[in-house]
Amino acid sequence: TPIDISKNTILWSEKEQRIIFPYFIGEEFIGWQGRALNDSAVKDLTNQKKSKWFGKGNFKDAYYIRGNPHHKCIVLVEDIISAIRLGNQPNVCAMPLFGSIISTKQLLTLKERYAEIKIWLDKDKEMYSRQVSRKAKEFGINCQSIISDLDPKEYTDDNIQSFLYQ
Repeated sequence: TPIDISKNTILWSEKEQRIIFPYFIGEEFIGWQGRALNDSAVKDLTNQKKSKWFGKGNFKDAYYIRGNPHHKCIVLVEDIISAIRLGNQPNVCAMPLFGSIISTKQLLTLKERYAEIKIWLDKDKEMYSRQVSRKAKEFGINCQSIISDLDPKEYTDDNIQSFLYQ
């Protein structure tokens, strides 16, 4: 929405033909990602296939929170668009993983701040999500996986609420 674009400083790169998501934690610029919207933008000048997502920065150690950072539960998602969608829900805190890998270090760091961790990855990562949830529980973390047919960003607000609080 226009509000999301403004709140998240989302830009358009004519040169890259991508939506640009700059990332700031506080006043510190940590990097950016660009997302292609169509197949023509996903090929370079030599017609080689390029990734739908492209970025620069150190996202591996980034704890980039969208939504209510004071909520007791955080939802981990793969990408910034899903994090923005979830972060727009009342009393939801979401964090993009900038991929689908969740490290033990991330889980233990988040455990210090949040009473509960929910993992909502894309459908193709269902088994991985369940494995990480089990591993987190071994560390005493209240963790559960949310499994859905579509990516979180593709659901309506009502659907998101039903997944989060089922």
